[in-house]
Amino acid sequence: MILKELLKKHSVRHIEKKLLELFPEEEYFIKNEQYLNLIKKLLRIKPTKSNLSIIVEKVNSEFYNGVDVSGIDKSKEDNVRHGLQLTPWDIWLGMEIDKKSFENFSEIEVLAYCLDEMTYFGFDEEKKIKTSNKIKEMIEDIENNNTGNFKLVDAVEELNALKLEENLNELNKEK
Repeated sequence: MILKELLKKHSVRHIEKKLLELFPEEEYFIKNEQYLNLIKKLLRIKPTKSNLSIIVEKVNSEFYNGVDVSGIDKSKEDNVRHGLQLTPWDIWLGMEIDKKSFENFSEIEVLAYCLDEMTYFGFDEEKKIKTSNKIKEMIEDIENNNTGNFKLVDAVEELNALKLEENLNELNKEK
């Protein structure tokens, strides 16, 4: 099943209830209908097929303990996990959800974890795409040995600035 099919199976209120249960810090976004608006928007977007499938899994390692949402390339057998935070929403919607995700989580939990991951850098997809493009340019510079323009600090600052801007915007709305 692709993410959009899963999204269609559940009511917005049911999704918001599960988000609030798993992520109490998201209460502001739920009360201010940002998830409602996002879900309405997602339901209008045509999904784009992807070689990546979504996997939601419990992780217990020396670096992280919790739930991880990532992508696995179905065309490879290497099981390398790919971060999805900056993935465009149409691609998210077209990704198959790995069956292993449902071994430890209900459908609604998988959906809530995916929505949380999708909005990690905020609810403005255009800003996410711009940041993603900047990072891709930096990676290309590295791959082409044109590292004069690249500094890892710049990439980290760009991501932090995006997250900070989103947080500041939300604080200003509260006032």
